[in-house]
Amino acid sequence: MSSPSPSDTLAEKVEHLVAQVADSLGLEVYDLEVQPQGRIVVMLERPGAAEPGTGVTVGELGRANREINGRLEVSGVIPFDWELEVGSPGVERALRRPEHWQGQVGARVRVVMMASVSGDQVVEGTIVECDEETANVRTDSGGVVHVPLAQVRRARTVFEIVKGRKRPVSRKGKGGKG
Repeated sequence: MSSPSPSDTLAEKVEHLVAQVADSLGLEVYDLEVQPQGRIVVMLERPGAAEPGTGVTVGELGRANREINGRLEVSGVIPFDWELEVGSPGVERALRRPEHWQGQVGARVRVVMMASVSGDQVVEGTIVECDEETANVRTDSGGVVHVPLAQVRRARTVFEIVKGRKRPVSRKGKGGKG
């Protein structure tokens, strides 16, 4: 993995350090956010973990938290007081980046738009396809809504109960992450 460059943003420098720790633990960074009030939120997952019980453990998250915290303190890349939160994205995961959407093709989602799309500000349905800029979501009525990712205020996968059994909706693509 290459070293961060002096021209990298603070978030890029933090992500570089976090990715090194995650990789050393056999995990990957699902999401990372450096919030203005000094809170750093890191979401880690196990690559290819699609079945219940195969995801990242609480013990691994604790170890990652300690190692990331130590690396950030030693590196001095953060020039202000900060608080670190390390977790897993869970079954109802935020969709903030195009790769999040692409990895969840086939999953049920709830999307809140910045402005109305096809007459609705909230779109619920199943992601049927996605590229870097747009996701196509099939609604329960059978129609397909074209969702410009740049216009999404927030989006999340939806955990559903099927025939009295709780389960996450199956996911396709990107190694069956879940």
